[in-house]
Amino acid sequence: MQALQDQKLSRSRRPEGSLNNLLLIDRGVHFYQGLLTELHNDPETGTISPCETAEDALAQRLEGGYAAVLINAATLPPREALRLTREITQRHPGVRVLVFGLATAIEGVLEFIEAGANAYVRGSQSVRAIAEALRGMLRGEAVLCPDIAAALMGRIANLAGYRAAKGSDGNSPDPTAPLSQRQREVLGMLQRGMSNAEIAVELCIEVGTVKNHVHHLLAKLNVSNRQAAAAVASNPLDFDQEPGF
Repeated sequence: MQALQDQKLSRSRRPEGSLNNLLLIDRGVHFYQGLLTELHNDPETGTISPCETAEDALAQRLEGGYAAVLINAATLPPREALRLTREITQRHPGVRVLVFGLATAIEGVLEFIEAGANAYVRGSQSVRAIAEALRGMLRGEAVLCPDIAAALMGRIANLAGYRAAKGSDGNSPDPTAPLSQRQREVLGMLQRGMSNAEIAVELCIEVGTVKNHVHHLLAKLNVSNRQAAAAVASNPLDFDQEPGF
């Protein structure tokens, strides 16, 4: 962490009131140095602060301090970038998130979009390309590859059609309706076969809290074990895997 901080370059003077301060999560220094060079004379960019871990990022004063967070997913442990994206967007909805660095399949990218990412740049792109994506995101544009945008539109259309059809059938109540949003998240992770410890890491909560959520959702679903709960999540009314995608 200190090695990155020590390499921060001096910034040129910016016009008052036009600053977009950025936080970069990246375990390396090469992209950071390249981004400093690329945005050095950008009149809308303020400081670019580096940190190495999700914990470092979440310890920052994000809301009001940073306009955007850039996450180099390629330098973080598996699923760490997804967890970080979810935590930032839930805790600080006013902060935009751009994820880059992974040549992820469409389904993986959609996970980041559903976690709240405002932009996703796939694969190994140049610093200039990522800087352009950043500028577009800060202008309020949706920054996605064409195939990802098409997949996202298809998913929205399928969900809309599914919900419209379900609305006309009064005999098909959603068995997960009594669950809170957090319990739905835990149920989705049970469906994926995750342990209590893995769920705790994913949601940044204690294992004991996970156990409480599992206990309450089993009672609400009127099932006796995790496998039965996962089966409920796998039926056509599943909130995370609705039909058509």
